[in-house]
Amino acid sequence: KSQFMQNILKSSSLYLSECDIVITSRPVTMPELLSDLEGTGGHVEILGFKTKQIHSYIKSYFSQNEQLAEKLIEKLKDLPSVCGMCRIPVVLQIVCRVQEYLGEAGLPHTMSGIYEKYICGQILEAFKTHNPNSQVIIDNLDKIPNKSFPQFTELCNLAFKYCRDQKLVFLQDDLQPDLRTCSHRGSIYGLLFSESVNELSAAAPLFLYMFTHKTVQEALAAVYVAKRTPEKQWRIWKEQFGRPEMVEVWKFFCGFTKLLHFD
Repeated sequence: KSQFMQNILKSSSLYLSECDIVITSRPVTMPELLSDLEGTGGHVEILGFKTKQIHSYIKSYFSQNEQLAEKLIEKLKDLPSVCGMCRIPVVLQIVCRVQEYLGEAGLPHTMSGIYEKYICGQILEAFKTHNPNSQVIIDNLDKIPNKSFPQFTELCNLAFKYCRDQKLVFLQDDLQPDLRTCSHRGSIYGLLFSESVNELSAAAPLFLYMFTHKTVQEALAAVYVAKRTPEKQWRIWKEQFGRPEMVEVWKFFCGFTKLLHFD
């Protein structure tokens, strides 16, 4: 956490002294954050959807296929770790999307497996929008050819760089030229989206870019590491392991690679 942030959080701070400050954080960083917030206010934990709401969302999502909805609900009962993540609305939407892609096939048992299918499905759907007669099949991350999907590598590079730098929203200058084709309210492979923001001091709208969800950014960052050589993977591991902002990246990395090159 930067010194500037620490100064803002101090009760005696002159920064934004007339303002109420709301800070969002994952549980992994809360102990450090709460030590800086001592005496300055309270904190609220957002628990997300309850089980009944998860089931209600699934039934609404698959309103045209009640059988598939019930199948997913039953499956989640056998996957408590996945069901726990479904308390986050965006994650639940991703799980439903993957079940929609797979149809009657079983949902993967792990979050890394689910996100792998989600990424592959989003890329393939975006590709077939412009190539409806294509026979390309992508069912795992190793089968994404750079020639057909040149922006995917840059997308993973971007995800890793800004997971490391703790950045969730990007400006156009943060993107490599290949990624700047994302138009107003458009997306790249349904994974990176742009949003136009009108700024009073700007002559033209300001475009902001963000991934579908931070977990998607972290999954793509893990793909970036997984595609490095074993020596490079080890170097990144030694440099980044133990940093709280990289915890989820390593979880996805372990799931994607099964730690193939690690003893």
